[in-house]
Amino acid sequence: THKLSSFVSLTNKTTYYHTDRVNDYMDYYQQSVPKHRFNLSLNLLSEDTFISKLIKGYCPSIRRLNVLKIELEDYTKPFNFFTDGSLQCSHLNAKMGFAWVLDDPSIPNSNFFYGSTQHFASSTKAESFAVLTALLVCPNSAVINVYSDSKYFIDTFNVFPTLSKRKQLKQNNYLIWFAIFYIISINSLQVKVFKI
Repeated sequence: THKLSSFVSLTNKTTYYHTDRVNDYMDYYQQSVPKHRFNLSLNLLSEDTFISKLIKGYCPSIRRLNVLKIELEDYTKPFNFFTDGSLQCSHLNAKMGFAWVLDDPSIPNSNFFYGSTQHFASSTKAESFAVLTALLVCPNSAVINVYSDSKYFIDTFNVFPTLSKRKQLKQNNYLIWFAIFYIISINSLQVKVFKI
């Protein structure tokens, strides 16, 4: 019994050690490889891990957001995003999807993104994720117009910064709202939302 528990303990330590080594190597690799070396990859400079620090998920989706951010770095016009979120309920589970389109035909490869999310399903959560991902790809000091069909999202967007911390924490999907306003603050974005 003692040998078995020692083996299990050793196996757990080895797994953690291996995981830590892999993580350390990936951190080193991300900071040292030039970004122009690969076509589709994370932008590997320290500033470019901003997206992957805020959201977790399907790696190709995170990569796509990073590629969009790189492609839009020099975009100087106001951003006009049309966002949408949807909720499909069934008796077994609920699926949430979201998408946004950047209204500018001069940028054919960088004008859309779509994805999905899970847990605590609501159409407002899906809409919030659409706006969150749209804001993530915008360069610093960008002027952004968001067009949404969700009145609840727009009302919450306009009132959330004025609420006390206690009331903010009681808001549905408050972590997403904190992330949205963190992105706006840290990147000095000017965001207006409009009902369509």
